[in-house]
Amino acid sequence: MKKLFLLLMLFILVELHVTPTSAQYEPSTQIGLPEGAIARFGRGGIKKIMYSPDGTRLAVTTAIGVWIYDTQTGKDLRLLTGKHNHIVRSAAYSPDGKTIATASWDQTLRLWDTRTGKNTKTLKGHTYGVSSVEYSPDGKTIVSASADKTLRLWDARTGKNTQILTEHRKHVHSVKYSPNGNTIASVESKNVVRLWNINIGKGTITFNAHSDYIYSIAFSPDCQTIAVGCKGKIEFWNTTTGQPMKEITTHTDRISSLTYSPDGKTIATGSWDGTMQWWNASTGQSIIDIKAHTDSISSLTYSPDGKTIATGSWDGTMQWWEVNTRKNSKTFTGYLGGNTIQYSPDEKTITITAGGPVHLWDVTNGKYLRTFKGHRGYVPAVDFSPDGKILATGSADKTVRLWDLHTGKTINILTEHTDLVYAPMYSPDGKIFVTRSRDNTLRLWNANTGENIETIPKGNESMSFMFSPDSTTLAVGNSYGTVDLLNTRTGEKRNTLIGHSDRVYTPLYSADGNTIITHSRDGTARLWDAHTAENIRTLKVKEKVLTAIYSPNGDPLAITANREKVSLWNVSTAQLLNTFDGPRTQHLVSKIIRRFKGKRHDYMIRPPEHVRRVEYSPNGKTIAAIRNNETVQLWNVSTGKHIGKPIRPITDDPLDCTTDIVYSPDGKTIATFQISNRGGTVRLWNTTTGKKIKTLKGHDNCSNSFTFSPDSKAIITAHQGGTVLLWDIPTR
Repeated sequence: MKKLFLLLMLFILVELHVTPTSAQYEPSTQIGLPEGAIARFGRGGIKKIMYSPDGTRLAVTTAIGVWIYDTQTGKDLRLLTGKHNHIVRSAAYSPDGKTIATASWDQTLRLWDTRTGKNTKTLKGHTYGVSSVEYSPDGKTIVSASADKTLRLWDARTGKNTQILTEHRKHVHSVKYSPNGNTIASVESKNVVRLWNINIGKGTITFNAHSDYIYSIAFSPDCQTIAVGCKGKIEFWNTTTGQPMKEITTHTDRISSLTYSPDGKTIATGSWDGTMQWWNASTGQSIIDIKAHTDSISSLTYSPDGKTIATGSWDGTMQWWEVNTRKNSKTFTGYLGGNTIQYSPDEKTITITAGGPVHLWDVTNGKYLRTFKGHRGYVPAVDFSPDGKILATGSADKTVRLWDLHTGKTINILTEHTDLVYAPMYSPDGKIFVTRSRDNTLRLWNANTGENIETIPKGNESMSFMFSPDSTTLAVGNSYGTVDLLNTRTGEKRNTLIGHSDRVYTPLYSADGNTIITHSRDGTARLWDAHTAENIRTLKVKEKVLTAIYSPNGDPLAITANREKVSLWNVSTAQLLNTFDGPRTQHLVSKIIRRFKGKRHDYMIRPPEHVRRVEYSPNGKTIAAIRNNETVQLWNVSTGKHIGKPIRPITDDPLDCTTDIVYSPDGKTIATFQISNRGGTVRLWNTTTGKKIKTLKGHDNCSNSFTFSPDSKAIITAHQGGTVLLWDIPTR
């Protein structure tokens, strides 16, 4: 890990040199890192772009905070983040450029000193997430819009809430001040626009756009017109009468952002179709149409002098365009989301999936390498070929793609599935891979030719599968209780394991490939001869079988649990190896009542001490169990004794929180994590002592994705804001 850290330090000492045109700016892996993190992959998905009033700075709002850049050098100066505990939805510069206000889904607004990057004030009052924020032109007032159906006005100097506007009936997702400061425009729900007279604090005009949804709004500099961006058209409305004036039919998709030029003569629009268009504001005639991005444009803005337009996109880039030459002068990369992480076989790179695109990063130096784009739907996960040369992806677009990892180009597209395709799995020798789809089929593929070797037909639901170590056989378990052994070269059935009476979970081969261990919803574990399909032993006990595994020395094991204890068994001999005691309780089902934000919530829960999940450490030395009350207990496998006190991870959400655990590959560390909308803190524990090693708290909530490095010296966490953080694990 020391080598990785030194490489990262070397990376950030390298200065970015700006060339006159089309300069490329790689994302910083170090600025604004949470305490304890050593690198960041990605800046977060772009929400909004805005110039400082004097034009010397450009602020890019992403879900993790606000990035500030020098407009002359392109250098990233700082990241305003770290205080919000949920994603940032909007931000606004004060007219004097000294402060930035951020609005977050954590129900707060925060004011930041742009010179120091310090959080100077926190504005509280909204009861649901804050979706939009704006300064008044004189800088004295801040207005915020929220999902709590209100607008709130705040004194910008003191941070006090001065007024609440409550005429909205639904979620308010956007708010704008008119240039003269006399009017506020707010967008409610889908297509309702309200204009508010600030002097009387009431809505004066309400109109419904002709489209089914409003995606963006902008006042003209003379305040007489408000432009409304819809799907495929711009509508213009008179701000005095509330009457429609004209429409422009334009982009082929949603107009996600639009803005008037400072002189009011031109309108620039950005769309989900990836194009940017400029229009004559008076005549509505098109001036130019540019294919600016390869994915949806999320935001665009004019510089104060009107000479430059900045655009941000879901393709992971922010670009600057010269208005006179209409050319791209700077490109910033790395504004990428991410929800699933996987290491390559050589441990030098990681893939981060972000909806449709898959991003590749070098973890040795923090460098963004490339993006694999082509899928037209969500990508659940990926798999590397064993030699690390090919990346296989499945998608909601019903296709499987094979990519050249070095060039990022598509090698093959497989289209036989008829519904979402989950992550492919390569055979150990890399010659075959298998895919599972929501169309209830499994398909075996030749990895070199893309030939569909065999399709396991519909009706065989809840299929689980595993390759034999020599790659010649695929074991497929199903909901009927049988396991089919298939020849991976021909797809023919070699044998069937018959004995279970209910769904079979993932079959596991021994390291030598001679035996298979299975466990089922029928409550039993079975050991099989992998060649003859003979049932060698059936373990049937009173307790529920939670998992079946092989120990590091190859013994087939099963872990069972009931209200009294957790037990470890050798399946081949049916011998009870050890018992791990749990608390004894007479509770059956209990009812709890909690009050959260003034509302009563009733829950029926199972006995809190019952074990719902057990994990066996990779080194075979410990067992970790999660109980219904979300505590985690560690036991020593040899002695059967508790290791430390029960781990009671801090609950980040009082109403909706489920604990998950992951062992490091060496078995020396366990990570606990709360899965909930407001959860997101990962805690690391020493499995020898049961003591906490470290708490990992990122910019915002973690998504349900984190992974240890193969050497167990680092952990990577994915966050809802669209970044992935790398953390060093201290010496244990």
